[in-house]
Amino acid sequence: MRNRVFIAALLLVCSASVSAQQIYRWVDEKGSVHFGAQPPQGVEAERISAKAPRPSGVAAPAANKASGVMDAKQQEIELQVKNEVAEQEAERKMFCEQTRTNLAQLRNNPRLSYVDEEGKTHILSDEERQQRLNDAEQSVKDFCL
Repeated sequence: MRNRVFIAALLLVCSASVSAQQIYRWVDEKGSVHFGAQPPQGVEAERISAKAPRPSGVAAPAANKASGVMDAKQQEIELQVKNEVAEQEAERKMFCEQTRTNLAQLRNNPRLSYVDEEGKTHILSDEERQQRLNDAEQSVKDFCL
């Protein structure tokens, strides 16, 4: 799995055909390498340039049968990484849209209610409303452009 992730990272750095969408690389606390459109909060991430030139001294793949197989594998991995990044970006956009909607509701309505797991309706106190308002504002700052 780590080899696959490393190869994907190498492809993203070296490939000039990668789309212009921004991609980040980070390592989690377990040492696993991850790629995504948005790094997690509080994690140091490296911004990967999608238009990086081929490093000097690195030759283009030879035009033979073996490299054709490798090209297919590289393309498959590259496609998987692009799909994962696109999926993460779509999830982030959906989260941001929902959070902004919640924030607008919290700002515009002084009396809000919610239904708990048991089906009972509760009205938010001023303190609860303010805490949820602060949390929503912070989430927009942290995750939404």
